Amino acid sequence: MKNIITTLYIIIIFIISCKAQQPITKISSNTVKAAAQTYNLKKSGDKYVEIKNKANKLTNVYQIAPNLPSDVKISYNIKFDKGLIDQICADAISYDILKKMPLGINDRLSIYLKVNEGGFPIEMEFIVRNTSLITASNLQQIEQEIKESNFKITFLNGIERYFKGANYFTINIPVTYSEMLKTKKGN
Repeated sequence: MKNIITTLYIIIIFIISCKAQQPITKISSNTVKAAAQTYNLKKSGDKYVEIKNKANKLTNVYQIAPNLPSDVKISYNIKFDKGLIDQICADAISYDILKKMPLGINDRLSIYLKVNEGGFPIEMEFIVRNTSLITASNLQQIEQEIKESNFKITFLNGIERYFKGANYFTINIPVTYSEMLKTKKGN
């Protein structure tokens, strides 16, 4: 009996591991597990897949947005190390997979970072086109590396004063597969 339970356990772990290595766009279920993370998948029509870490707590939390004047846009008043994000993504995806990825202008990994008022990432969500070969394991590694890195948003022109009381704000960082491939070749 103990051998049967052990065998079943090994089979389940093997199945979960194989699914985590399968491209997210090829998974028909609404969830996929990679290591200790579970991701919810939402297919938007037949073009995109939205991927959210099930552990994200801010997904269902009302956003208290920064109190910005109407003429101030966050995207024009922040800076960050895009090269670091490119490097993290390139490190997470093998060269062989990147060579097989479509390299058009809309072929990218969109990383939606939820950032605290100090400029540090709290949570992230991803969007990929249905032609992507990115796996849940790749995303888990990207998410972990970004959180463990020294990545930080720096505010420009004194706009940080508008962030007092905000629980988070979201920025989109698109990383094309061609940028990842270029970064990978540069190493």
